Amino acid sequence: MKRHVMVGLALVVLGAISGCGESGPDLSSVTGSVLYQGNPAAGALVIFNPVSGEKGSLKRPSAQVADDGSFQLSTLGAADGAAPGDYLVTVLWLEGGGGSEGEQGLGASQRSKAGGPDRLGGRYSRPESSGLKATIVAGENVLPPFELK
Repeated sequence: MKRHVMVGLALVVLGAISGCGESGPDLSSVTGSVLYQGNPAAGALVIFNPVSGEKGSLKRPSAQVADDGSFQLSTLGAADGAAPGDYLVTVLWLEGGGGSEGEQGLGASQRSKAGGPDRLGGRYSRPESSGLKATIVAGENVLPPFELK
């Protein structure tokens, strides 16, 4: 009988410990589009870089642009959104499409090594100089198009 009590007590303690961790960040739905010279930038990779000091700055939400130019941001899982805050946005559009479905689990630097040269010549690849910004608020976010030249 003591063994049953000990096992039960161990399960209660384990349950309490597992419920006491930090939950993930509160994410908001984010959709938008990327156009290059007025046309969809299908296959481009969009990366949202949190402005210094923002909560959750270790995570960089990203998305691959669909054939119609649209995207849905992902941070922890498919199309789960991004934490509210201000972001500097970068875009990489690699020869060969910017990343296949099999490459979507790779980090941005690994993805850039997986494809050819950037079709945009690196103009939008650095957060400080891309000129692209976005503010994400709690709830649903539909961003205006990022129009690249």
